[in-house]
Amino acid sequence: MVHVFVLFVLLDGEVVSQDMAWRDINLCSQYARMVVNSKHELSRLHAPRAVSIAAYCIPRKVSENDTDLIIY
Repeated sequence: MVHVFVLFVLLDGEVVSQDMAWRDINLCSQYARMVVNSKHELSRLHAPRAVSIAAYCIPRKVSENDTDLIIY
């Protein structure tokens, strides 16, 4: 078993991803910030996207053989 930080990504309040993890919380947090900042891109009509995007890292204890989780 190892401790990792799992990146949760939510679109409009629904979890759409929870299969990426990092051993370092700083790297996980960087990816979470990049996901959230992507919502500031403009649509084709140059209006901000109307989708609510959230991302955060949660510590978890997992098996290194867990095939449902990619550890970076």
